[in-house]
Amino acid sequence: MNQLLLIGLFWLAVTDSFAADPFTTLMLSPRDNKAHVPAIDLPTLSGEIIDSKDWAGHVVMLNFWATWCGPCKEEMPSMERLYRRLQTKPFKLFAVTADIRRQDIAAFWQHWDLHFPVLLDEDGDFAQKLWVRTLPTTIVIGPDGRIHGRAMGPRDWDSPEAIAFIEQLMEPL
Repeated sequence: MNQLLLIGLFWLAVTDSFAADPFTTLMLSPRDNKAHVPAIDLPTLSGEIIDSKDWAGHVVMLNFWATWCGPCKEEMPSMERLYRRLQTKPFKLFAVTADIRRQDIAAFWQHWDLHFPVLLDEDGDFAQKLWVRTLPTTIVIGPDGRIHGRAMGPRDWDSPEAIAFIEQLMEPL
């Protein structure tokens, strides 16, 4: 019984510390292992084609989300603040969705007053290539085109820790 109590208290302490630092769980899976992101060319909501070749030298965040995803809604305002803060730097932020109802996506964007681009992954191929299995999932890509972080679940993306992590990736090698 005492062992169970100690294990429970340990678990609470560990999970509480994870909640205090959202980047404790921003990690690479063995599958990532600083792998290169596959090349893509996906349309935006307005029909513009975004080619991953245009990302060279930028830190890129790909946020996989859906209009029906509650936790996705939770993190969108902080993503918008991050986007506005870093938009003049070598930084790109894209929301990637497999939603097919463009009207719902546009209404979601308008409701939350979001300005970063939405990429349409209508067949889910891109998400599948990056092993995205839960929403939201955010993948952080360095200027070298390699995956440097993966976060599953919502985060406070304009926190000092998040900004420091992203700015560190922007520093020259």
